Amino acid sequence: MTRVGQILVMLIACFSMLFMGFAVTVFTTRVNWRDKYFALKKEDEELRKKKQALEQQAQVLTQDINQAITKHKESQDIYTAAIKVQQTNYNELLANYKQAREDASKYAEQAKIYGDQAATKTKEAMVLREQLKTTREQKEDALKKRFDTETQYIELKGNYETLEARAKDLEQRRGELEAILVGRGISTDPNESTNAAAIVQNAPTVEGLVLKVDPDGKFVQLSIGSDDGLRRGHRLQVFRVKPQGKFVATIEITEVDPDQSVARVIPNLKQANIQEGDLVSNRIVASR
Repeated sequence: MTRVGQILVMLIACFSMLFMGFAVTVFTTRVNWRDKYFALKKEDEELRKKKQALEQQAQVLTQDINQAITKHKESQDIYTAAIKVQQTNYNELLANYKQAREDASKYAEQAKIYGDQAATKTKEAMVLREQLKTTREQKEDALKKRFDTETQYIELKGNYETLEARAKDLEQRRGELEAILVGRGISTDPNESTNAAAIVQNAPTVEGLVLKVDPDGKFVQLSIGSDDGLRRGHRLQVFRVKPQGKFVATIEITEVDPDQSVARVIPNLKQANIQEGDLVSNRIVASR
């Protein structure tokens, strides 16, 4: 066999092995695209159903929170009106109390004058004694009226302080509910329609802890991250569950790792300083 023939044989052998490799590669990487299509279609339908369910749950939650806010506003208006009435009554009683003190002082001075006149004017002793008796009765009536006024004043002051504390509690609760709604991107106006797309983009249902707080209190490190579904821009609420549950602040995710994340504190949605061990969630948490 000539040299050219040997070269041709070698080339034919190389091309044969190359084509054989292509054939094996094509055979091992083939995909049943029909089954793949139906599987993806089924998965898309399931995701659509889950999306609809989440939208319905979000709408129900929004309606409940709006109703709670309306109810608290009505209660606050009632207590505010009651406080104004109690304040008016308190002012009237205070004026009566001052008048009673003036009357008591006036009658005491008159009693002293009548006593001096009785010692120096014996002829008018009987008249003065009757006048003194009358003055003493008036003084006793004034003192009794003063005592009754002071009792009513103390009682009204206690009622006023109770109503004022209740009004502050309602105002704080209203602020917490509005802060939660704002943190989830939901309008606090009951007449404004809910944006379902914005609700779906909110943070997933998560629950974690505050691991660290920077010295300035502007950033916090959390025990949850991207493995839990968190992304940059998601907003969460911080609660303190001991000694009793209360809303602390709203935070926004700025950096995300698989098992941890960093968030900034939103100043206008902060009611207290965040501490290590505080609970982080995107739902209302009661005292544990």
